[in-house]
This record gives sequence, structure tokens and C-alpha cells, in this order.
Amino acid sequence: MSMFSKMKELNDLRSQAKELEKALSQITVTQSSADNAVQLTMTAKLEITELTIAPETPAETVKNTVNAAITAAQQKAAEHMRATGGLNFPGLS
Repeated sequence: MSMFSKMKELNDLRSQAKELEKALSQITVTQSSADNAVQLTMTAKLEITELTIAPETPAETVKNTVNAAITAAQQKAAEHMRATGGLNFPGLS
């Protein structure tokens, strides 16, 4: 394989990564604690876009809600990657 072919594959992979990143930033999940004291929205890139915490909410409730949101966002990201084929690494198909 020539150097130019490898460079093209690398460029294609970068383009795929940018497209995937854009898609993941548009997928959101919303998670609330059982008592609605904590509510947050997060993208599949794990960026929190909204967060509301009621006064005097225990730290454990915040931690559990954030962890649940992370798990849900990771699952949505994995579903998206399975549905779209994810990144196509040359030689790994």
C-alpha cells in the first residue's frame, strides 16, 4: 500500500470521526432522581447541557443520578455506533 493510500485512509478516518462526534453531540438523554431533586440532560459525548439540583439534595443522590445519565448516554452512543457501523478502521474489518 502506498504512502498516499495510507494518507487517504487516515483522512477518511478523520472525516468519519468528525461526523461521529457531531452525531453524538446531537443525541441526548435526560435523567432524574427518583424524587426529581436532580435532573440533568447529557449528550452522548458525555457533555452535560442542563443540570438542576434542588437545595439540600444529598451528594449520594447527585452522584447516582449523574452515573445513571452517563450509563444511559454511553448506551445511546453504542446503539448509534452499531446502527451506523461506527468508525471503519482500515484492515480491521
